[in-house]
Amino acid sequence: MDRAISSEGAEAGARTGSIGPMISARLGSLAGHVVTTASATYARIGIGSVEAKVLFVLDEGPMTAARISKLLGMDRAAISRTVKALVARGLLDRSHGAVASLSLTPRGHIMHGAVRCISEERERRLMANFTDAERSALINYLARLAVNVPDLSKLADEMAGPGRLEL
Repeated sequence: MDRAISSEGAEAGARTGSIGPMISARLGSLAGHVVTTASATYARIGIGSVEAKVLFVLDEGPMTAARISKLLGMDRAAISRTVKALVARGLLDRSHGAVASLSLTPRGHIMHGAVRCISEERERRLMANFTDAERSALINYLARLAVNVPDLSKLADEMAGPGRLEL
């Protein structure tokens, strides 16, 4: 059964709610809901959503906490706290050498498998109303939006300088 919704239905959905049609507001709202439900779901298996993200990244192979921070776009201190908790739980190993490298332990691989199963089901449910072509287009659109994120940082820097808008 094709569960795709019409463009009219999507436009009507864009007009409802208090955040309006602003893309950044809608993305922020959606991201907030996705994170909140992820936290609640992963908590059922005893892991937090940031911990799940770290396990996902480390499934690619050993890497430094700084690299994890960069890949996830998260604060180094938050990643450091998360790594410390995962090491204490026996889900990560920390190798010491010229550079400390992190990797999944056998228990970490098992937890990663559980997180992956949950994540795949969450993704399936989130994308249930999209065709394969729409999924591909959405991925493309998100990648194109991501390219513009540095311009948002530039705007913040510009607003902090002389001549900024004071209310």
